[in-house]
Amino acid sequence: MRIVSYNLFEGLAETYPRFLEFIDQQKPDILCLQEATNWQEANFSQPKDILAQSDYEAFIFGDSNSRHKLVTFTKPVANFSRSYSEGFWHSVIQTRVAYSGSELDVFNVHLDPRTEGFRLQEAKQILRLVDFKKPTLVTGDFNSLTHSDNYPPDLADMLQAHSITKFGKDKPQFAVTDLMRQAGLIDVAAELGQVETTVPSRFNHDKDHEVPLRLDYMFVTRSPSWRELQLPK
Repeated sequence: MRIVSYNLFEGLAETYPRFLEFIDQQKPDILCLQEATNWQEANFSQPKDILAQSDYEAFIFGDSNSRHKLVTFTKPVANFSRSYSEGFWHSVIQTRVAYSGSELDVFNVHLDPRTEGFRLQEAKQILRLVDFKKPTLVTGDFNSLTHSDNYPPDLADMLQAHSITKFGKDKPQFAVTDLMRQAGLIDVAAELGQVETTVPSRFNHDKDHEVPLRLDYMFVTRSPSWRELQLPK
């Protein structure tokens, strides 16, 4: 099964055709999107267009508390889906599909962009939704740092030089990803040695994303079959 998580940055206002090429090349079975900004307009014309141009069975829309919405597309028929917005800055989408003789829960998340303290509360709320007896993947934009990436000792100075405070005012904080690991979840990219920074990007150079960092993750529960989850090349 191939799963892709993608922060669209302002709803693909300038890159929609390139995005369609990307999903046609990668052919993910489950596609988790963040910042699907304005995709609810015109009776969900963009998600419906993607369905028409692909072999996805359905999409689940996360109506966030912010203008940055979430969408999950699935090829396997979803046995269960739900969007959560209470207690979240954006929202979270939970989707359950048949997988390897069992079921796989996929959580599409976009955590608070402001402070680690707020994000930590969101992460705790997500973990309360996880059934650790089932294979589970939590993926998306965590807006958080991880010790796994071995940042340089002067990271705090680099962030302060760019007036970036969302990761901590005095020193970088790692509470969210520490909590995910303490819960027994695996950082897939770190485990497979495929760590890459996710900001800045070609299209996103705002103040809070000027320093090269990894803010987007896939965490999975420990199970014999977790290595079958594929990262896009």
